Amino acid sequence: MRLTEKLGPLAVESLMQFLIFTAVLLTPLYSFSEIILSLGGFDVSRLTASTPLFVKLLKDFLLILVILLGFANIILRGRIALAPSLGVFFLVSILSLLYSLTSQNTETILSGVRWLYPTLLLVVLYSAIDSLFLSRLAALLVALLVVGFALQLVQLFTVTAFGSNLLGLSRRCAGYYANPSTMALFALYVFHFVKSYHFRRYRLLVMYLIVPISIFLTGSGSGILGYVAICGYLCVVGVPPKRKLLVLTLAFAATLMIVLMLPVLTGRSDFFDSPMGRLDVVRNSSYGLFVSSDFGTGTNSAILYSNLDNINGFELSKSTIVLDSTFASIVQNVGLVGLFAFLFYIFSRRNFSKNSTLPIIILVAFSTGILFESFPMNVLTFVAISHANSQRLSAKRMGVPPFA
Repeated sequence: MRLTEKLGPLAVESLMQFLIFTAVLLTPLYSFSEIILSLGGFDVSRLTASTPLFVKLLKDFLLILVILLGFANIILRGRIALAPSLGVFFLVSILSLLYSLTSQNTETILSGVRWLYPTLLLVVLYSAIDSLFLSRLAALLVALLVVGFALQLVQLFTVTAFGSNLLGLSRRCAGYYANPSTMALFALYVFHFVKSYHFRRYRLLVMYLIVPISIFLTGSGSGILGYVAICGYLCVVGVPPKRKLLVLTLAFAATLMIVLMLPVLTGRSDFFDSPMGRLDVVRNSSYGLFVSSDFGTGTNSAILYSNLDNINGFELSKSTIVLDSTFASIVQNVGLVGLFAFLFYIFSRRNFSKNSTLPIIILVAFSTGILFESFPMNVLTFVAISHANSQRLSAKRMGVPPFA
């Protein structure tokens, strides 16, 4: 605490920004073994981890430092911004953790803690994120997307794990990740950050050429739908009121046509089995109403760590599967009240600037994976929301309309 008092709030916030920037910068490192294996034509499973554990935990170390500095900054500034619904989510999460101590082993509980702790960024990042940092972060994301896109082009000719199309090319190119849908989600986040915070000349090239091609290479139907929904939304909000109904009708018709063509566009004849499977996962998830006794079982971390050869004796206390859904993950880990509380908070209008595309992207993220564990998408979500909240509260103190 003496160090943070000596540095002062502004220096602490600058250090927090540096740590976040560094954690995002190192994104390719966290899965470098999987990337090398995929380029060599080997199958890469998301149920196992090839990259050493200490490398994967590097981002956790950096984010935990950010959170600790954030709490110190809260003490220095003497104020905290915590929405009631988010407070309810944290309360039921803690109660679920305590309730699960008698039914889950230590490793499963720790997996749940790893799943939960990034959400603390929503508390500590208030006042720590400014527009200049977001602009720099957007530029970094563009560079990461370009490198990831180049990687996808190589994988197009080398990866065989997802099958081949009629041209003998890979049907799905996952970029930095074992799951192609995660790469598609990353591209959507780059779109949002470039649109909202980055105003260089090449922004349109990134938004409307590199991003859609990258998503198409992943073969992710949810990614394609998300991109189409974003473009349709921007078209609707950008036209005069008299033409909105016409544009909305055309956008709906185009979206419906694309949905029907997705098996052809993605080269996946079984495409519609994927969303139905995710709905089954949500419906069949075990859950409690107020708290859950399965805290930690609804995480990817528990599955990954149980398959690491260098962790002996790790067994899941409960049979589980890859959930591929943030909805199912929250329900299984903390119960229905926790789910509704977090949804009420995360999709609140107060968290987004005017005409923001972020709610659409978050909905895609919730539907296709576990956002809390998807890096750097989890951090990018919480950074953007924290900045929007900071702007809103600053505008409120000055007596001007927020996001005008």
